[in-house]
Amino acid sequence: MEEVIGNYEFATTNRTLMKLDGSVHPTLNKSSIIAVLEDLPAQASTNSQTLTESPSRESNQNTTSTCLVVDGMAVVQEIMAVKPLKNCKELADAYVTHIDAKGHNYDITRVIFDNYVVEVSLKEATQDRCRGSKAPVKGYVVEDATKIKNVKSFLGSTTTKANLTLFLARKLIDHAKVHVITATHQGVMSNRAGNITPGVSTQEADMLMILHAVEAAKAGSIVHIYSQETDVLLLAFRHVPLLEQKAKALCKWNALTGCDTTGYIWGKSKKACLEAFLNEKSSIVLAISSLGIESGVSGPSEDIIEGCISFLCGLFRKKGIEATNPHSLRWTLFKQQRIDKGIELLPPTNGSWKKHILRAHCQCVVWEQDLIVCPMTTDPLMFGWIKEVDHLVPQLSKIPPAPTAVVELVRCTCGASNPIAVNKCTSGRCSCKLNSLVCTELCRCEAAIDICQNINSDILNPTDD
Repeated sequence: MEEVIGNYEFATTNRTLMKLDGSVHPTLNKSSIIAVLEDLPAQASTNSQTLTESPSRESNQNTTSTCLVVDGMAVVQEIMAVKPLKNCKELADAYVTHIDAKGHNYDITRVIFDNYVVEVSLKEATQDRCRGSKAPVKGYVVEDATKIKNVKSFLGSTTTKANLTLFLARKLIDHAKVHVITATHQGVMSNRAGNITPGVSTQEADMLMILHAVEAAKAGSIVHIYSQETDVLLLAFRHVPLLEQKAKALCKWNALTGCDTTGYIWGKSKKACLEAFLNEKSSIVLAISSLGIESGVSGPSEDIIEGCISFLCGLFRKKGIEATNPHSLRWTLFKQQRIDKGIELLPPTNGSWKKHILRAHCQCVVWEQDLIVCPMTTDPLMFGWIKEVDHLVPQLSKIPPAPTAVVELVRCTCGASNPIAVNKCTSGRCSCKLNSLVCTELCRCEAAIDICQNINSDILNPTDD
């Protein structure tokens, strides 16, 4: 019994890592990270001030200019959230005015737009999930006369957003009063003469903002970053010399406990996960900070995986429980459960945690290349993702949901009152479907191809092995 409970999920999803439809949980409480960081002891907060305070020019004789790095699409969302706009000309006028207002105290304002033309990216799955549907959304050709009837549908297409970034970048170059540099998927432009670095990049906005910020800092500028993304803040921490290892590893911790692509750990707030991380021993911090460093197909080492699993198990250990691995933790928690509670309440198995860690590693490989103009692409299918049609979905585990002997004992009684009924086993009343298992010959429906709707696809489409 212990081996079965400890090693098998008894379902094709685990609610800790996924929703019932198999997609990852959207991360909704990332802003709580900032609140925890602000409450850190004086020494830690003093270090973090190198990012948040505005140093005077007199304090640094080598500094000759100031630079503001702006998340371009964050400004779009900010404007459209508070002001109704009839068309793209009104949006462009408001956008230029907004950038002029933000950048008037800076020598240079760099406006960074996201890359919406990257195919089969991790962010693609996130964008589809945020849109709330996998149905195609109409794309718009963006020009002055393009009407904006509904903000959500207008920004729902990556094609529209790609066109919008080019449109707004051009407007800034033509009409902004401040010194502006824009970066889009087509290239970098400036409304002032001079050499611009870095040049065209295939990076997404989060990393590209860091790349531009570091380039400006190297040139001697005081750099401020304007973004609504917590990911950008955590990425910036990696490049602050005074911060300790834990602060620099926060972006890796973020991927492990739930960023936009990996999904949050259900039932565990980002605040609780961060407090646990800040109290972890150095060996665990080292394991988490090592995610993404090895970019080969082999993925993270076993030591890194074990360190990450130890941290994740610690999030679920109740007082008095000393279990340090998923197997013993699941068994201990199962024995403590009330009799009316199901196995689905248990934390993930070792196999499921490994797939989750691979997904976190995949995201960290991307973040590790935040200072590379044209980073190496990583195949997500090698790291815990599978492809369904043209979308990426997380893989739960390589281990089957349940032992073969147990699967054969689960059998439904669908159609018992009406043996000749068709379309059986379509609802939650089917015990097999309820347990995310396919029907077998032991069921009342007999897994008949012509009447059962819960059959293994391999039966319908056999393959030659």
